[in-house]
Amino acid sequence: MNWRRALFLLTALSALALAACGEDDSASEATEGVASVTQAESGPPQPLSPAGMRVIQRARDAVSAHCRQVADALGKGAMPPQASFERATAALDELAELAADQPEAEAEDGSTPRLALGDIAEDLEGTNCDPRLVARIDQALAGLPAE
Repeated sequence: MNWRRALFLLTALSALALAACGEDDSASEATEGVASVTQAESGPPQPLSPAGMRVIQRARDAVSAHCRQVADALGKGAMPPQASFERATAALDELAELAADQPEAEAEDGSTPRLALGDIAEDLEGTNCDPRLVARIDQALAGLPAE
C-alpha cells in the first residue's frame, strides 16, 4: 500500500509541475512576444555613417580650435575672434541636428551623436573656453528624445 501512495503522490506532483510549467511557458512566451515586437519597432542601433562621423569630428575640432584661440586671446589681453565662435557654434549646431535625427546611431568606437555632444560639454567644464558653447550644447541635449 505504501508504494501505491508514493506512486499516487509522484503522479500528482508531476501533474502539478507540468501544469505550472505550462503556465510559466505561456506567460514567458507572451512576454517574449512583447519584447520582440518592441525590439522589432526600435531595432538595433543603426551604424553611424562616415558622414555622421565627420560631423562629430568637425564639431570636436572646431570647439578645440576655438578654445585654443580663446586661450591665446586671453593671454594677450584681447578678445577671441568672433569668426572662431561662429565656426564652433555652426559645427555644434550640425552635430545637434545629427543627434536629433539619429541620437543613438553608433560609430565604430561605440560613440553616438548624443554621447559626442555630452563628451564635448564635459571637456569644456572647468575650462575658461567659452560658457556660451556649454549653454548651446546643454540646450541641444535637452531637446533630444529621451533615451
